[in-house]
Amino acid sequence: ENLPILIDTTSGYTWPWQWYLREFKNVHWADFSNFNSDNISYYKSVLSNREVIIIHEQNLEKVTSILNNDYKRPFKIRHRSWFPEEIYRGFKIQDILKRGFWNRSFNYLIFNEGVDSKIGSENSFVIISNNISSLK
Repeated sequence: ENLPILIDTTSGYTWPWQWYLREFKNVHWADFSNFNSDNISYYKSVLSNREVIIIHEQNLEKVTSILNNDYKRPFKIRHRSWFPEEIYRGFKIQDILKRGFWNRSFNYLIFNEGVDSKIGSENSFVIISNNISSLK
């Protein structure tokens, strides 16, 4: 519960982390979308002594550029994803009678054809300290 964690709040990333980490006492929240050379000292101080860092994908390069070598390689997690609406938008009940409907439906249900590359998402990267206290 005392693990020092940092969450990047860019793009509303406080949720669902606020809920998942509600019992943790050492969570810090910071918006890294405003990170630039003028405020680098602030962000360095925010990052110092954090054992777990969860960063929006758009800020990963900025953050890793100022971290020291005491962290493992970042790994990607899908933070939010959404189903492509064009799959079902414009559907008409008459479409059931068309042969193409059943072919597409079969390929979708069995092989996920036509959907996987269209699923949208916003991603995070998790960066873990090599010296993480809870894993010792």
